[in-house]
Amino acid sequence: MKRLLLPLLAALALPAYTTEVVYETRELAWNECISWMKEGGEFYIQEGSGYEMVTRWLPRRHCFYDEGKMEMVGQELIQIKKGDKFLSTNFPDIGKGIATPVTQKTFKFQEPIP
Repeated sequence: MKRLLLPLLAALALPAYTTEVVYETRELAWNECISWMKEGGEFYIQEGSGYEMVTRWLPRRHCFYDEGKMEMVGQELIQIKKGDKFLSTNFPDIGKGIATPVTQKTFKFQEPIP
């Protein structure tokens, strides 16, 4: 038992090193970000009333291109659950309240070779 405990404690005491994935091209990073975005699901907003009511679906996750840092930034509306439904009159503007996006992932890519 002591022989198993010592390696376990040593493994827990060492800092965890994570290797950061850097994609070869901007397009590969973009495709990975889009795949991640689709996994997040969507929520629904109903606009109008009566026969003119329209239900729109919006993704919970979005991808943005950050040229300065050479990465795709994946942001998510973490306070909104997949499949939630809102009336347009009750839904806050993006960046306020539950509609505040939080950066969840970054997809770095290499500089193109001239």
